[in-house]
Amino acid sequence: MENRRKNIKLSKYFFNQINSRSSIDLVIKRLKKGRNYSVDFSDIDFLSRAAAHQLVSLQNKLSNEGIDLTYVNVSNHVNSMIEKVEKSATNSVKHATFVKYLNIREESELKNFLMQV
Repeated sequence: MENRRKNIKLSKYFFNQINSRSSIDLVIKRLKKGRNYSVDFSDIDFLSRAAAHQLVSLQNKLSNEGIDLTYVNVSNHVNSMIEKVEKSATNSVKHATFVKYLNIREESELKNFLMQV
């Protein structure tokens, strides 16, 4: 039996934008192992960073399970968001979430630090 690529047209589920991780989960998590899918972004003008992150994360997980996803009819904005998420995933330092830890041993050190802020 030929393993045909099944088309998933996102505009069937969403108006013209995808805003949340759960929206991606609704569609992508129902895919069957060992199949090939085309995710059709025609008529989708906006993809939030959270939704793009979920899509990229699930694509990597599904790839390990033998599910092949390809994206078709992707607008420039959607493509740009997916590329930003993919690029940030390869960066070991997460600038938005980096936290500098302080080692304050005495009250005087705390006072000095607070005076500098």
